[in-house]
Amino acid sequence: MKKFIKSFLITLGVIVFVLAAGFGITYAVDKDFALDLLDKIGIQIEQPVEQPDDETPGGDIEVPGEDIEIPGEDTGETEEPENPDDSEEPDDTETYICNVSDYEFDGNTITAYNGDDKYIQIPSSYSISGTEMVKMTFDEMEFQEYLMMNFEDITYPITITDANSEQYTLNSEMDVFENQDIVYPVSLDVEKPIFVEGNDYQVSSVGGFAFSRNENIEGVIMPNTIKQILEEAFYGCSNLSIIEFSNKLEIIARSAFAFNSAIISINLPASLTKIEDTAFFNCNGLTSITIPEIVASIGERAFQECSSLESITINATTPPTLGRNVMPSNVKIIYVPAESVEAYKAAWSDYADKIYSIEELKIA
Repeated sequence: MKKFIKSFLITLGVIVFVLAAGFGITYAVDKDFALDLLDKIGIQIEQPVEQPDDETPGGDIEVPGEDIEIPGEDTGETEEPENPDDSEEPDDTETYICNVSDYEFDGNTITAYNGDDKYIQIPSSYSISGTEMVKMTFDEMEFQEYLMMNFEDITYPITITDANSEQYTLNSEMDVFENQDIVYPVSLDVEKPIFVEGNDYQVSSVGGFAFSRNENIEGVIMPNTIKQILEEAFYGCSNLSIIEFSNKLEIIARSAFAFNSAIISINLPASLTKIEDTAFFNCNGLTSITIPEIVASIGERAFQECSSLESITINATTPPTLGRNVMPSNVKIIYVPAESVEAYKAAWSDYADKIYSIEELKIA
């Protein structure tokens, strides 16, 4: 009976072992004991051939019909980024256009800009290659201004065509005011020079109204030949935010940059001597400005309505003369040379409580 029970237990153990192996169940068991047990009931198991000890682990595992790549293995192929465009640095450099034919000139002065570029470089010189007839169109106020500003160059009589295609001959500028039948806008054929690249004329001034109300311009570079920026030259250029001045600039005239809300900071050149009335009036994006050493005068309301302007630095040791209401009330600090603090407080008594030494700015 004991022999039968022993045989039964051995057979049961073998069956459990085989079934477990068939279902992939693994557990710890003595290898020699298991083989001996299977041998007693007549089952022969083929033992796997062990790999040589010197075979390098890893590498590719061969599976019929499929290649498996081992993570981390160098395949000799360069891995491409998922988004190649994202790996490139953006190019923030703007191209400044210098096209003489976009401008109109009168002697050494730019009188108008007719281009549509956002970033411009003003030409330093030009030449004239002849003349051409150009049809110009004016509303009533523009036409009156044109006649008054060009009275020395206009040879009367002239013929204009109004909005109803009616033609009128004018013998003087007064005819415009006296003739109530003209329907605006009117057109006029004007002989104009053809401006080309060259060195016959050097540009030394940006004329009055030359860029006025141009909302397309965002950046301008001025050549070092420019000595004056005349009245309202860049008035109302609401998107102009980058200005590189001539290093020979001496005068910024009345309202030259007024109502330019995109200007945040201004680097005025050391050559500047005069800032005229309302030069930067209502530049409400302007936060700081440094006034050069040889500026002798700052005109009335030059920085009024600059609602973001909180500090002004002045490098002149002699206080410039001031017009009325130069600074907006929101200016908190005016930095001046240390040796001139008392002189500024005396000369600029309206702003005495806001004047501090430049040395305090350096410490801050």
